[in-house]
Amino acid sequence: MSKSVPFVLSALLMSSLLFGSGPASCAPPPPQKADIKRGAELFDKNTCSQCHLHGSNMIEPTKPLKGPGFAKKFPRDEQIAAIVRKGVPGTGMPSTGKDMLSDRELCDIIAYIRSLTPATAGAPANRKKATAKQLNSP
Repeated sequence: MSKSVPFVLSALLMSSLLFGSGPASCAPPPPQKADIKRGAELFDKNTCSQCHLHGSNMIEPTKPLKGPGFAKKFPRDEQIAAIVRKGVPGTGMPSTGKDMLSDRELCDIIAYIRSLTPATAGAPANRKKATAKQLNSP
């Protein structure tokens, strides 16, 4: 084996990683700010508003998606995302998979839900908002 063969193989490997479809060329997109307006539109489009019109709860009126009680019970966006993804067995809340709602869309819906409770009404003003990538984390 000549000395140039390892060099050529190394060069080919590096070029395929840099310019091919390998993991090195797949950088995740930068996090985007959630869009409240788009979230409201998606909330209606995905029939969330049929049970939760303006953040209310038509099935269990004592459990709205807004107000100080909601903000205290669900301080993290990931908690809301888990309920949307898994649903709530034994209730009217269905699970909503990524085939129906992308992580980006879910972030927008959560931003809309959060907008229903002003910070002065019990929502922590310094609450850390989740990105679509964080919603995927276990």
